[in-house]
Amino acid sequence: AKAKAKVKVPAVEHSLVTFAISNGVGPSHAAASLPSFASSWAVLMEVTPREVLNSVSAEGLGTEFLQHCVASLSLQEFRESQSQKSQPDGEPGGVSGGGDGSG
Repeated sequence: AKAKAKVKVPAVEHSLVTFAISNGVGPSHAAASLPSFASSWAVLMEVTPREVLNSVSAEGLGTEFLQHCVASLSLQEFRESQSQKSQPDGEPGGVSGGGDGSG
């Protein structure tokens, strides 16, 4: 049996993920956001995504990762709301949103 040189850290245990979770991001969403975040930083740093995850921590990129999670979650919610709007619900004229626009 070959011994692996590097032990792969589970995404859930990465400091970026725990940082995001501690700031209110859902654990599954935080873990799912890690690969795309690593890929985007890999391009900037000119390294592989794995090297990004091995070299960065919440101290360095925690805020950036948190913003990435929020942005991707907002996009996901937007897509879901758009798909719900496209489904006919039997209401003539569509649904108008109430409220004063604050929040």
